[in-house]
Order: sequence, then structure tokens, then C-alpha cells
Amino acid sequence: MPTDFRSTAGGDGTVLADSFGVGLDVSATINFASIADGDSAAQSVTVAGAAIGDFVLVAPPVDLQGLGMSASVISANTVEIVLVNGTGGAVDLASGEWKVKVLR
Repeated sequence: MPTDFRSTAGGDGTVLADSFGVGLDVSATINFASIADGDSAAQSVTVAGAAIGDFVLVAPPVDLQGLGMSASVISANTVEIVLVNGTGGAVDLASGEWKVKVLR
């Protein structure tokens, strides 16, 4: 039987998933342009209710082919996804539906 790690999160029995109040979910079709080695690219996604300091999770729809990825709330209602290329060559990802979850 699988272990329910939620029941022991934080060591005090707190259920981690219940530690966050609101989860805001959106998806957006994004087509990053080709990213040269050593460069980065950013795309903004509107997430109504997102605020500076919220946690951001992103699920890309494609293999990132070695790119680094980060995401954060950069202003009210706006999440920015940043891809960084340190692969040694240009990377051009296919367009797809990116999923963004903001936890408050």
C-alpha cells in the first residue's frame, strides 16, 4: 500500500496540500521563439488573483530539451515563465498549452 506522505508533512501531521489557501489554475498557448545558447526567453501569463510572493508551479507541454525553467509572479495578476539555454546549441520548442498553478 502506498504511503500517504501528506499526513506527515512538516513532521507535525500538517497536510501540506492544505497549507495553501487558494490554488489558481490557468493554461495558455505559448510558442517561445528559438533560444540561442547562453540566452533566455520570457513569456507572461495572466493569472487573475496572483500576487507577488505567491508560489508558482508550471507544467510545460513539451520536453524542455535541457533548458532551465523558472516562474514567478512579477506583478498583480501576471506570472512570468523564463527559459534559460545552457545546452551548447539553439533550442526551438514546439508551441503548446502550458499549465500554470499559483498557490496563495
